[in-house]
Amino acid sequence: MSDRTRKMVKFGGLESARWLRSEIQYRLAGTGATKHRKIWRIAMISDRDAWCSDQQLNPFDEFRSRLLEDFGISFQQIYLDGLGRFPPLPLGLFDIVMVKLSYRTDAARAVKIVTDLKKEIGSTPLVYMDGDDDICVQWGDVVTACDLYVKEHAFADRSKYKIAFQGKSNLHEYAITHHGHVLSGDDYSRPDQEPLIIHHSGVVRDEDLGKIVVGWNMALAKDILELWRKVRGQPPVEKKIDCAFRGSVKLNTITGYMRRDASAHLENLSKRFNIRVSASHVPLDEYYKELMESRICVSPFGFGELCWRDFEAVLCRSMLIKPDMSHIETSPNIFHPHITYIPVKWDLSDLEEVCAYYLDHEEKRREIAENAYSVLDNYYSSFGFGDDLSKILSLACPAFSGGR
Repeated sequence: MSDRTRKMVKFGGLESARWLRSEIQYRLAGTGATKHRKIWRIAMISDRDAWCSDQQLNPFDEFRSRLLEDFGISFQQIYLDGLGRFPPLPLGLFDIVMVKLSYRTDAARAVKIVTDLKKEIGSTPLVYMDGDDDICVQWGDVVTACDLYVKEHAFADRSKYKIAFQGKSNLHEYAITHHGHVLSGDDYSRPDQEPLIIHHSGVVRDEDLGKIVVGWNMALAKDILELWRKVRGQPPVEKKIDCAFRGSVKLNTITGYMRRDASAHLENLSKRFNIRVSASHVPLDEYYKELMESRICVSPFGFGELCWRDFEAVLCRSMLIKPDMSHIETSPNIFHPHITYIPVKWDLSDLEEVCAYYLDHEEKRREIAENAYSVLDNYYSSFGFGDDLSKILSLACPAFSGGR
């Protein structure tokens, strides 16, 4: 690892306290503190520069104690931002090292950080955590440099990763080829950030395709977990709204085209049904109330195929309609066509017809909504995250023997 990279691997006061707690539990393991003879220590190195993507790490904090007790896993967050007040933590203390970088990281720097980390830790497995919204890989050379590459959702056909899509992802290319979209700095930049243009997705070598695996998706984000705890055990709310779609429509961006078309199609249904379409932001509780009162929620793609709205709608028992998801693999999987959600064409040309059909067939609509809710409820109740993580660690390190 370069001196520059080594200086960046630091940890703050709160994290050092958590590490100390984990070490105490580790020392006590032999006296019955846990049922596992070995504690598997995981380092997670991240830059904290992309909040949505970093939600991929939320379950580590959310279930820290349970991971130790049920699986013998101790997790330590380490920051790359140089804000830590303590000396660098020796990576040799860990059994597995994970790393996550923001999509705004310069390509050469991203590859160097991951390559240097792998040189530093030697035979210790290095796992890259990609929690970006889209399904693609940004830097093919990062896949080469690591031992395992974990996505929230991935192409079911891994050969798709050999394609350099225009823009950051397949959805970017779809906007370019079907809507004449022109790449711009507005696509992936906020007004307070330097403009960023990503010209193409990363290309993965044949020999590296097997490294790409699915971990867990945004169902484990903090707000989604809190929503599940809030609604669990509560009776369904009376449905006063037939179909809802609330989402900002930023024209001339990759999210704008599909959301614009969805709004237009739904407006056409307003003569027959009570349709709620809005681009305005409302308080979260008001938004959840709207979803709970909606028979159907339409959820177009955003920067990626998966949207927070998908999981919010399911937990609010609103039947989910969204563009066809048959090309993806994810966990937990709420995208079983005509069982847990209803697919429509990517151009949304059949959206009105599909919405009208299920609004006219309430029993079918309710069954699909309940099926989807059950998938998430069962995943949470059975601690599906623990199983997903155990699978990832077993792939990265065959010696891993954690389990309940």
